[in-house]
Amino acid sequence: MNYAEVIEYVKKMTADNGRPPNYPFRSRFDHTLRVYRWAIKLQSKLGGDLDIIALAALLHDIGKPQMKTTDNNGQDHFKSNASVGADMAFEILKRLRYDNKTISVVTKLIYHHDDRLYNAPQNVKKHASKFGFEFLYLLDKVSRADMLAQNPETGGRFSA
Repeated sequence: MNYAEVIEYVKKMTADNGRPPNYPFRSRFDHTLRVYRWAIKLQSKLGGDLDIIALAALLHDIGKPQMKTTDNNGQDHFKSNASVGADMAFEILKRLRYDNKTISVVTKLIYHHDDRLYNAPQNVKKHASKFGFEFLYLLDKVSRADMLAQNPETGGRFSA
């Protein structure tokens, strides 16, 4: 599948970088592309629906620029960015005529990509019972790609 239109949309929506000056590692768009590349690597090693994983990776933080607030200490916050991002992804994927199943799964992945699955076994169990293992398997790829892309030290390494 060709993701060029989605990539252009993400580039446009993240033009206002929103990164603090002391965060020289990457722009928001660069981060999104790193997540996308990690998601493709993880999918190639571990499987899962490539289109759904790629689209969720590309659109996972699309709500952040819109939801950015800065507190009195200069710390940025992005409350509700996953919810807003899922709504924005729904609109763009509908406009680009993706099928309803793809839109449904991708938006649910975006909504839950920041859920803390790895902090406690009960989180995994809760998500598995609520959404099923197939969804959890996809969510793992998107969440893990996001974590790997946030750390410049990971280089080309990851644990599958």
